[in-house]
Amino acid sequence: MMKFLRFAAIAIAISAVLAVPMLAFAGLSDVKKELKNQIKAGNWSEVASTIRKIGRYDSSAAVGAVIEAAKKCITNVECADAIKATLLSMESKEARSSICNRSKSAKPWQLKVIMAEAMGDIGGKQAVKALLAVAKDREGAVVRAAARALGQIGDKSAVEPLIDVLKKWDKEHSATFKNINQALQTITGKDLSEHHEWESWWSTAKNKFMDGEEEPSTGPRDTRIKGGGMRTTLFGIEIDSRRITFVIDRSGSMTTTEPELAKKWREKYGGKPKTAAQPEKDDSEEGRKKRREGQMRITLVKLELQRCIKSLGPDVKFTIIAYSTDFSVWKKTLQKASEGTKKTACKWVDAWVADGLTFTDEALREAFKIPEADTIILLSDGSPTHVGNTVPNVEPDDTPALCEAIYKEVAELNRFRKITIDTIGFETANKEFMAKLAKQNNGKFRPIE
Repeated sequence: MMKFLRFAAIAIAISAVLAVPMLAFAGLSDVKKELKNQIKAGNWSEVASTIRKIGRYDSSAAVGAVIEAAKKCITNVECADAIKATLLSMESKEARSSICNRSKSAKPWQLKVIMAEAMGDIGGKQAVKALLAVAKDREGAVVRAAARALGQIGDKSAVEPLIDVLKKWDKEHSATFKNINQALQTITGKDLSEHHEWESWWSTAKNKFMDGEEEPSTGPRDTRIKGGGMRTTLFGIEIDSRRITFVIDRSGSMTTTEPELAKKWREKYGGKPKTAAQPEKDDSEEGRKKRREGQMRITLVKLELQRCIKSLGPDVKFTIIAYSTDFSVWKKTLQKASEGTKKTACKWVDAWVADGLTFTDEALREAFKIPEADTIILLSDGSPTHVGNTVPNVEPDDTPALCEAIYKEVAELNRFRKITIDTIGFETANKEFMAKLAKQNNGKFRPIE
């Protein structure tokens, strides 16, 4: 009798243990059905909320459920954030292995971006191995996300594979190339740029670097771009992409004069056109007028942008958006920087007139419509402005609220494209806004001095 009772107790215990995953599976199945109905109805806030529920099941099956849901809702920003948060909330070895193992074959590409970001936060050898596989993807945004994640983890074993990946993107010199470079620089602490520089350094420094010893100095950087001559700049910001949208403020405040900046520009680049080189000794009314025109911010911007455009290599593609109260787009697609194209662009820039307000949000929104672009360079001399009730829930004179609205919208627009945004500002620009916008989008801010 005692043996029978002991056997019965063991059997009940085993049944209870086996029942736990079965009950969990049943619960997950119910959540999946709920999710399916919500997706069908297009209730995206409810979908995001239900996706977060999946995290409590913390298993390979739960990861699979998130991935399956992502195929139908990934382009919704709220859902995308929920997907990443849910993946990160699952901390079991089984779930995290599943995330890493599924990342390379995940579809659509936006899901790969999210999984790469998640693996950057997860860290560890398995995540590094998975990210290196994802970094071989053909979609630039996916490679950029993987490179940033690898830089975040900082594992030395990623260096050699990343140098190989860099070679694939060497011809393009896009933001993808830049992001891979940044990952290598973060991991190694080396200020190199070109693939051949990394390859040369690695051939002599590999063993010492991997062993944690001091490696040989790399020497001065080679700033030449294959096929594109020397890197060009715009007010000191290095143009290190070949897929660029220039977004330039031409509001009324751009008529403000900058005598010292005008003098510095003339000393550095010469006195063309004549308005920028009007001699100080000409005190006639016409002379003073031309001198003032030559010292205006809008004139300096025209001159500097034209100089920059003229020095772009033939393998660069670009377009320009000029904005104030409204905006105008030079070309709605990126154009190859041929001599004829550059001449046409410079002529278009030369016709700008400074007037109106600074509707930065509308200009940036338009910039994200440009296909192929992986870098936006924003130049302004003030704070974003608006009139009336054109921005929901934001008063037109509430600059901090408008800036916050722009941060949020740009984050949504850039959720998957991973476009780099560099910003340039005159002395009166909202430096806090410009710096934060650049930082949030993997760019840099440069004051015009």
